[in-house]
Amino acid sequence: MYAANYGANPDRWYFLTGPKKTIFDLIHGSFKLAVEPQAGPPTETDILHSLSLVLVDPESHIRGYFNSTDPNAVARLKDELKKLS
Repeated sequence: MYAANYGANPDRWYFLTGPKKTIFDLIHGSFKLAVEPQAGPPTETDILHSLSLVLVDPESHIRGYFNSTDPNAVARLKDELKKLS
């Protein structure tokens, strides 16, 4: 539902799903990023999380972290994506 709301192409994007603890453990332990539950009633966006995009290659290696609010960082991410394709 979240992906559909943003028009994400399922052939190109994967969204994490599963128990919140499992996802939080992955984000904290593997991606080394901040994530916390947001106070208040549960909603589709009830999680406070990092603004970083993490590029993971097909072998599950982290290729880089990119600030999603920085146009230069997003451009670097696009360059790295081209190298992987």
